[in-house]
Amino acid sequence: MQNWQLIRIIRSTVRDAQGRGKGVWIAAFFAIVSPLGAQSQEGKQPPPLTTAQKAQKLYEEGVGLERQGKAKQAEAKFLEVVQGCERATEWVARSCLKLGALREVRDDPGSAFFDYQRVVDANFADSTGEPLHTGAWRHACMAAFLAKTALAEAWLAKNPTADPKWIDEVKANIAYRAGRTAFDKNDFESAIREFAQSRKLSPKSRLACESGFWLGYTYQRLNRDAEMVESYRGVLHECPDHTRASSALGYLIGYAVRAGDTKRAEEWIGWLRDKYSKSFEGRFIFLTISYLRQNAGDLAGAEKALKEGLAFNEDNPDYVQRMWDRLGDFYRRQHCDEEAIQAWQKSSENWKMLYAPGALLKVGQYYEEKGDFIKALAIFQDIVSRLTLKSFPQRLYYRFSAQHGAGLCLRALGRYTEAVELYQQAVKDARDDNERWSAQYSLADTWFEMGEREKATTVYRDLLQQCPVTVSEETKKGIRERLTVFTHSQ
Repeated sequence: MQNWQLIRIIRSTVRDAQGRGKGVWIAAFFAIVSPLGAQSQEGKQPPPLTTAQKAQKLYEEGVGLERQGKAKQAEAKFLEVVQGCERATEWVARSCLKLGALREVRDDPGSAFFDYQRVVDANFADSTGEPLHTGAWRHACMAAFLAKTALAEAWLAKNPTADPKWIDEVKANIAYRAGRTAFDKNDFESAIREFAQSRKLSPKSRLACESGFWLGYTYQRLNRDAEMVESYRGVLHECPDHTRASSALGYLIGYAVRAGDTKRAEEWIGWLRDKYSKSFEGRFIFLTISYLRQNAGDLAGAEKALKEGLAFNEDNPDYVQRMWDRLGDFYRRQHCDEEAIQAWQKSSENWKMLYAPGALLKVGQYYEEKGDFIKALAIFQDIVSRLTLKSFPQRLYYRFSAQHGAGLCLRALGRYTEAVELYQQAVKDARDDNERWSAQYSLADTWFEMGEREKATTVYRDLLQQCPVTVSEETKKGIRERLTVFTHSQ
């Protein structure tokens, strides 16, 4: 509204109100002024929140989301406090306590430990001692779980009168870690005692399920099947949402398959596909299904299971690559060579996938077996050229295997000089004594085939003196026979 319009309205209203008495005039005045005051108030912005007020607001929103079961959204709110309101010590500490609890639930003890560490570092406690009181306790629990036992023991020494349940849980984490340490040292009986003690100190907890899983795994290493099954089934019934649950079920399925208990295996497979389909075990269970169908003589069903695995895993290129590789193996066993080669080639298309070179290596080995050394050599050389020594260690195995394959092809083609150069390079590239010995053995064989008596003899003798434990007696016998050939030919 323009000023001249406002003045005109006021004058008109005042003239109209004159003669009607003072009360009417005053009422007319406020009828005009009140809306103007309201308009002026609408233009004003509320004062900005202080950092502490903003942090408190975000924290309370996070708590509300947590109560609604919206853990991810709640975590985002708490993170916003921690990352954006660092000066609001109280609310940062309270948010870190919440973050640690959420991360424990999703079995991320490393992150939870650092969350609780921030609570301890903030050193904030209200009249009830929180969040420092609980934060320090959870920090001690996570410290023990992560093998930082000294921190846990320091908390125990400092809090001898704490809630007995809290003390037991810290001790349960210490026992769990002692069990893991014993397991790593192959001291399985001690591991069993520690895991059982951990479960006793903290029953019906996520830690109890973690200890139960490792208890089952220890029994598995000792071939104590009945106890293994009981432990794994306990994990599944006590903590069906635990990250170890799918692994426990996978081990149970493997046990049933090995025992020939197809009925139980099928039952557990159904459970896995129903509840844990997107887990590692769930994505690869199609391989087990294919194996069971093949053993039952249902080759069509075996092939179908692998193709279902391809379709199910289409959202994950790594799993798709592995499924193609296994489908190629299936076809090769059924002597469907063309289909096998096509599957292996599909598996090797995305070279970025870790195991892709292995599928291409199988194609090369197939042509070598069939005597097509030219085609096999080209494939082996392609693998060697594309996998540099800076590749992932797992991929270097394929490079070494391709070097050997190429050497065999060169020898079959009579190109011995090239084979010698290739094996000499393989000796330099070897990652360990086993690979080095293998490359030298192939080099000596090449010199033997070339009639290079002195060179072959020297290397063969060295090989016999430096045999790794993995070398078979049959291989050693072959070396001795070749040395004998040279001795008689002198």
